[in-house]
Amino acid sequence: MDSIEFLNFAKKIISNNSNSEIDYRQVISRSYYCAFHQVSEKANSLGIPVNAYKGGTHSSLRQTLTELRPANPKLKGIAFRLAGFHILRVTADYKLADTVTEKSANESIATCQKILDELKLVN
Repeated sequence: MDSIEFLNFAKKIISNNSNSEIDYRQVISRSYYCAFHQVSEKANSLGIPVNAYKGGTHSSLRQTLTELRPANPKLKGIAFRLAGFHILRVTADYKLADTVTEKSANESIATCQKILDELKLVN
């Protein structure tokens, strides 16, 4: 499966007129996972070891990209954007007492698209 399908699915969900909070949570989660997998795939294609650090897969990827030597400013910026996005995804998936809104869902699609656009500039 191509990880871009996560974003396509998120867009399909948000295009429905009768969305509820569970839909918004799914949009955020699916958008995040599209970005995460796309970043991971890009790092792999560049020969960057994405699991170089202890901890979870998500934090290891971000830490690898921020501490890369020689530094790659574009990848470092993407890693920081992904870190903020991860916080939103954790809220959507685990913090059920927190309200998740349509605005947050739409912002997650935009964030994912921004990361994908930034990845195109990395070589």
